[in-house]
Amino acid sequence: MNFYKKYQSIRKEKGLTIDDISNHTKIDGKYFILIEKGKFAEISPVYLKLFFKAYVNFLNLDEKECLNDLNDFMNSPSTNFDISNKKKNNIYENKNSTQALNFLNSQNLFNRNIFLGVALILLISLFPLFLSSENSESSDYESQLRLSSQSLSQNYQLRFNEISSIEDLKLPVKIRIISKDENYISHIKFSNLLEENSEYFITQSKINKKDNTLLFSWDEADSLLFLIANPSQLEFSMFSDDYFNDLSDSILNDFPVKVLLEKNPFSITISKYIPNR
Repeated sequence: MNFYKKYQSIRKEKGLTIDDISNHTKIDGKYFILIEKGKFAEISPVYLKLFFKAYVNFLNLDEKECLNDLNDFMNSPSTNFDISNKKKNNIYENKNSTQALNFLNSQNLFNRNIFLGVALILLISLFPLFLSSENSESSDYESQLRLSSQSLSQNYQLRFNEISSIEDLKLPVKIRIISKDENYISHIKFSNLLEENSEYFITQSKINKKDNTLLFSWDEADSLLFLIANPSQLEFSMFSDDYFNDLSDSILNDFPVKVLLEKNPFSITISKYIPNR
């Protein structure tokens, strides 16, 4: 029995329903149905572990053991959902090209120099295909991580706004965000009725390379707005030579958060969201 199949049996043995878990966690029950069916690829990678942890914790299962099972399942060759058709085609093309070269070489039609020349030409011609495939995969994965204002309004509802003043603050200050999990963060700078937008993707490879730190400067802008898709494992701090403010605990949430920094007077608005019922 697959590990996720056991969850349904355990849930039923405990006399629990999907609605019971959904009502307790405030997460749409459709995600728990997908978990019990092992359809993890149909859940956005940004939220998969969040929903999975909420599910196994409600069933009082060993979270660490369950996460290990999930990671083993997602990393197995048979469940590698991220391979695109283009990459598969490129592999087949490369295999066919190799077979053709082996045949020609076995027939002594090429000497060593000609063989190396043809091999070089083939590598050069195939390189754009591999590059295109990698770019396509990267673009597809970023689209899965991205959280737009439209998708936020469609899939989530505002839980509450927390507004607080900032004392003893003088610009410029730095804002440092460190994401310890995969994430999508958008940043909007408002200045003189103009908007400057930028977005950032924190992937597992960046976390492994310790490229998961973002640094922003707040100086002349009237306000800064941050949309953070996954603030569950995030450090958010503001600092200068004579000022430091750690907002990490205030921003902590299992679902998206907006952080608005404004001046005249200085204030912070933290908006936390939960999934639509």
